[in-house]
Amino acid sequence: MRTLITGLIVFAGWAIFSNYWYVCKIKNLCGEEEAVMAVSSSNIVAEDSEPTTEETNNINKEALSQAIEETIILFAFDSTLVLNEQELQRVSDQLNRLKPEDLLLEGHTCNIGTEAYNYHLGKRRAERVKRAFISHGLPAENLEIVSEGETDPRVPNTSPEKREMNRRVVFLVRNE
Repeated sequence: MRTLITGLIVFAGWAIFSNYWYVCKIKNLCGEEEAVMAVSSSNIVAEDSEPTTEETNNINKEALSQAIEETIILFAFDSTLVLNEQELQRVSDQLNRLKPEDLLLEGHTCNIGTEAYNYHLGKRRAERVKRAFISHGLPAENLEIVSEGETDPRVPNTSPEKREMNRRVVFLVRNE
């Protein structure tokens, strides 16, 4: 009986932690996103309205570029399936406002698989994001893709949760 109770407690703890990790860390739905959205969109342009010429001229391009560069698009294991489509749409909207001269899309993977395979998977992930941006009106000639594969992890690949954080595409905005 004691083993059963201990097992149930451990299972409940695991279930709570895994739900927290999925909702808060992978899907970014735990308040942090709202704070990031508020910071990245405050004093830029209202989300619902089309900016006027004057508003467009007053955009704080540096803050917007920084917000874009801090965004991470996460992917499913061994896939180009985007886990946080809302973030992808938000970045696309911000890029349409910023109109960067050049945007570097950098694809990354965890360390599962061969180095060559992960290089190509990182490239396919960056291409997936590029296609999404093009479909949202960004000019293809302003988008450059590279793959870092498994060579530049965000965190050490020491657990399944940490490997999930390394399956990503990040951005570098280059203006002027």
